[in-house]
Amino acid sequence: MRFKIFLIVSILLIITLNLQAQNESKMNAKTRAMIEKAYDIFNSYDFDRISEFIDVNYIEHSPDPGQKPGLEGLKQAMIDLKNGFPDYKFIINDMVINRDKAAVLFTFTGTNTGDMMGMKATNKQVTVQGIDYLLLKDNKCTEHWDYMDMHTFMQQLGMSKD
Repeated sequence: MRFKIFLIVSILLIITLNLQAQNESKMNAKTRAMIEKAYDIFNSYDFDRISEFIDVNYIEHSPDPGQKPGLEGLKQAMIDLKNGFPDYKFIINDMVINRDKAAVLFTFTGTNTGDMMGMKATNKQVTVQGIDYLLLKDNKCTEHWDYMDMHTFMQQLGMSKD
């Protein structure tokens, strides 16, 4: 009798864990699609659509120098990036999603044909890697941190010798 109860409980536990894994997989797929759409919008320079995937109370933990807070600050930062690198692209190399968090490994490419953040255009191309770390709620980004290989970035622009 105990063995039957143990067997039934074990089967129910396996079914429950499997259902949870399937549900998490569906949530991760939805989150992945949202993040890919966000990068597509950034790459199409359609900055008015940023609010589709950025929360109204968005917090930027890695702002550009002088960047204003929130959604409007992010829009302006993207406009400034477009002005400095009119052909820029973000390429998603990998993505890890864990419930309400995501990490995106990306490659940034572009040609610096416009002035940006007080620097004159160099007309040089850059290809650098970076990581975006996102907190998510209701399928929108609420907080963001990023790291980009600025040493390589500055070398490729000819602004750093080592």
